[in-house]
Amino acid sequence: MANFLSKEINTTLSELNELEHYVSIITHFQLLLGRVRDLVSAGNAYIMTMEMLLGQISDGNISPNLIPPTQLAEILGNLQSQLPAHLSVPFDTKTELLSYYTHMKAIAVASNNTIIVFTTIPLKDQLSDFSIMTVLNTPIPASSHKNLTATYAIEADHIAINTQNTHFALLTTSELQKCHENTFCSIGSPLYATSMNNLCVIALYLGVREDIDKLCEVQVTFKRLPSAQSLGTGSWLVITQLHFTQTSFHSGLQ
Repeated sequence: MANFLSKEINTTLSELNELEHYVSIITHFQLLLGRVRDLVSAGNAYIMTMEMLLGQISDGNISPNLIPPTQLAEILGNLQSQLPAHLSVPFDTKTELLSYYTHMKAIAVASNNTIIVFTTIPLKDQLSDFSIMTVLNTPIPASSHKNLTATYAIEADHIAINTQNTHFALLTTSELQKCHENTFCSIGSPLYATSMNNLCVIALYLGVREDIDKLCEVQVTFKRLPSAQSLGTGSWLVITQLHFTQTSFHSGLQ
């Protein structure tokens, strides 16, 4: 009887050991299966991120997901330190960093299972920094006759002149529109040196009285006065021979 019980106990213990081994295998398998699920989930997230980035690159855009702001600021800082004195990055890297994402364009090239992204960074040339202006050639009363006005005969309604006042261009309407719509724009019209200027409109801008007298022709025309001209900023210029008092008013609209 004792031998039988001992044999049964040993058999039970052996079965329990085998069961523990199977439980250990199943637990280990479940752990491996969980890791596989995590890897698959991470792989799907990576694929979705890559699809989003490739979609942005295919549109020619650089996003903060592709180049994080801290990395972009470091790249721009390194670039600025290597530029000649007259060149600089166009926006402040601390307060206007997001502007670079708007103006930087990307091109992706696949090579040996690798995607290489090329981008362009706009630079500001101090020698090519121009102010864009529309000329308001306003008629003024020419004489005691209330309907005679005088204006200068100018060569262009839109001009671009650099900050040093050394070079200028006469702009077309399309060039003006393009420059108003974009922070950076290229001018197709030729550039001229102000030192060799023979145009009235530039003489007026520079305010050189001798050149104005020599280059500008006065045109007298009939224009019913008083008249007004919009300055495009909610302000108006009134042309009249009469003294008048300005009165402020509101339309009543909130």
